[in-house]
Amino acid sequence: MSKTLIITIGILKDSIRQPVSYFLIIFFSLLILTTRIITTFGFGFEINMIREMGISSITLCGLLISILASPGIISEDIRNRTILVVFAKPVSKREFILGKYIGIMLTILCAFFFLTLTFGLTLWWKGDVLQYGNIIKTIILSYELVAIITAISLTLSIFLPMAYNAVVCFFVYAAGHLSPYVCGRLIEKGGVAQFMGNIIYSILPNLEDFNVSSALAVGTPVTNGYMAITTFYGMMYIGVVLFIATIILERKELY
Repeated sequence: MSKTLIITIGILKDSIRQPVSYFLIIFFSLLILTTRIITTFGFGFEINMIREMGISSITLCGLLISILASPGIISEDIRNRTILVVFAKPVSKREFILGKYIGIMLTILCAFFFLTLTFGLTLWWKGDVLQYGNIIKTIILSYELVAIITAISLTLSIFLPMAYNAVVCFFVYAAGHLSPYVCGRLIEKGGVAQFMGNIIYSILPNLEDFNVSSALAVGTPVTNGYMAITTFYGMMYIGVVLFIATIILERKELY
């Protein structure tokens, strides 16, 4: 069994044992189910509201699990010196980072699976059986959005405590949704503003591309081409962030 797989399984087991994961999954499952009642007086837009609220609930649950799991997953190992035992196996920094990341993402995937079943049950309960293909695509994009934030959080956990990590991730999440508009305005001004706009747009993840819940709510189809391009962008961004995490960990003094 590869060292990365061993680390992945260990992280998955530890994450599954955490009561907060069960609490979040149960809480958001109930929240999704109650949208059937909350939207009773939607004046003809009940299905649209259920779709958008369901996708938002699934995404938020994934983000909360990520923010609660990722920040301490490396910083605790460094603080407790258990990371020295791991590297004595020996395990490379790349295997260590990759194993931790995949373990967290598998935990979030389990949460997404159960919440998606709940979401599908709610839509079936309401009588909406026409948009399942679009719904799956939307959930996949939401999962990729969470994967980007998780990669950033995991990288920050090498040198930031949990509280600061969560604040930075929240800022990145908000800025990632606003960057296309803010940076677009800067680029339009030209000169130094244009240069700064291009730099910020290149560094921040463009998370708005992964948010298609509004399109799903009104029945606009998500094309396979859009899925492919957005997924490729997300994988490239995650790869770069994890590569940076490996470099930071290699240069960090652990002794």
